[in-house]
Amino acid sequence: MHFKRQPIDVQAFHYDVSTRNESETTGIGVQLQKLTAEEIAQSQLNVTQDGCAMKVIIPFDFIPPQEHFAISGIMAQVVVIDGFDGSESELPPEAVKKMSRPIIELIETLTYEVTTLALDRSVNLNFVPKEEKSEDIDNLEDSQFE
Repeated sequence: MHFKRQPIDVQAFHYDVSTRNESETTGIGVQLQKLTAEEIAQSQLNVTQDGCAMKVIIPFDFIPPQEHFAISGIMAQVVVIDGFDGSESELPPEAVKKMSRPIIELIETLTYEVTTLALDRSVNLNFVPKEEKSEDIDNLEDSQFE
């Protein structure tokens, strides 16, 4: 499988001072939507006969541990996959990880930059997939905050 990525679409990114009583909440998910032939044609994507295009959508809403702010939003990216024409559920977990990682890294980067400006200190996030529930990337957790 070979991936060709389109630009990341930041549909929403919010930094808010947290007034919620929740502590250390983490909510970040990965959703996949296979594009139809009509959507592919409208987007003028170059998809091979044995390939497809998937939209990777990552909604997120979390409060980092020991912090008093929340980050929330939704980002998406269209990825053309050469050598795979199956459904979303047929993608191997490792492929889903590779497809979603650039968006997750952008969330980490934007949080770092915003906290540098808003708090006069930087907050590093390092999201990694939970390793216990098989290889499910639908639930990510924050393993490290600095």
